[in-house]
Amino acid sequence: MSSIAEKVVEYLRWHHSAKPSEIAGYLGVSVRLVRAVLARLRERGIVAKTDRGYVLKAAVDAVGVEPSREVIGSSAAGGMGYDELRLRITELSSRLSVIERRVGEVEGAVDELRATAGKAQISADPELVAALLDALDIVKMALQAIAMGDRESLDSALRDLEDATERLREKPVRKTR
Repeated sequence: MSSIAEKVVEYLRWHHSAKPSEIAGYLGVSVRLVRAVLARLRERGIVAKTDRGYVLKAAVDAVGVEPSREVIGSSAAGGMGYDELRLRITELSSRLSVIERRVGEVEGAVDELRATAGKAQISADPELVAALLDALDIVKMALQAIAMGDRESLDSALRDLEDATERLREKPVRKTR
């Protein structure tokens, strides 16, 4: 589970029936990103949408419920035994941790670039800096989608990034002295 998804789950543990805007405000991320995370968590059966907001499903331990040996019988596991499946899950979990760490590093670099671009706004074209900041936000959303394994959100973010890149190409660069 990505760090944003974990934070959403943690927030829902303490704030029942939370709306995406409340979660986004608390976490300091976009509502769009929170909605994408919530959609993924719904698909995984971790949260449910109610008329009052999102809630954790009662029987779910979001940290990870270990299935019983009976559930992971040889027919359910495609011929894999319980120990072999457990080893494979551990391996995949390790790989996912590496990916999440790398995504976190890239997000940190994006945040640093964003901060630098914000400071540069004093001497640069404000419209160009705003367009760059938008592009950086989109890159960050794409990274979150990658971390969550949310292909639909990633595709959307990539389309948005293409549009943002095109807008940046159209902006004339103004030299300052």
